[in-house]
Amino acid sequence: RCQGADEGRFLERKSHLLGKTLFSLSAASHERLLDWLKNQDQVDPNKIAFCGSGPDAKRALVLPALFRDYSLAIAAIENHRDERDAMGSLPDFSEPSREAPMLWNFGNTFALAEMASLIFPRPLLIALGSTKTGEEYRDAVFEVDRVERLYSVHRQEESVVIDRIGGSPS
Repeated sequence: RCQGADEGRFLERKSHLLGKTLFSLSAASHERLLDWLKNQDQVDPNKIAFCGSGPDAKRALVLPALFRDYSLAIAAIENHRDERDAMGSLPDFSEPSREAPMLWNFGNTFALAEMASLIFPRPLLIALGSTKTGEEYRDAVFEVDRVERLYSVHRQEESVVIDRIGGSPS
């Protein structure tokens, strides 16, 4: 069994033996999870949300685009620039991530606003925290403002909530 960052690469290689990607396995597990949740008496099938923080914040914006059963997406984003750099065209292979295969070159094509547009007009909550200041925080605020504009242009302001908090949103 692999530990730490190597575990993501190990799982990715195993999934390739099945002709799958790690993301496709994750998507399949979410499909089964949604089916199970919808059949629970205590769950309202019209009020299922996906919440992701850290690396899973990206999944919170991508998976609800695949599955309409998610009625709300919640993404807790700490340092937008770190996320963007990790998704750039030249990934840092010195620190492998379980997200790297799914998101390779994603940062050059899809930023936060583009990912939010995938789930629009469904409700979205973004918890934006930052342990950094200056340019990195301005980049994050710029992306969040683009999300707000998307919802505003289509008169859906009530469907997006941006919670700007100091420190980590997790």
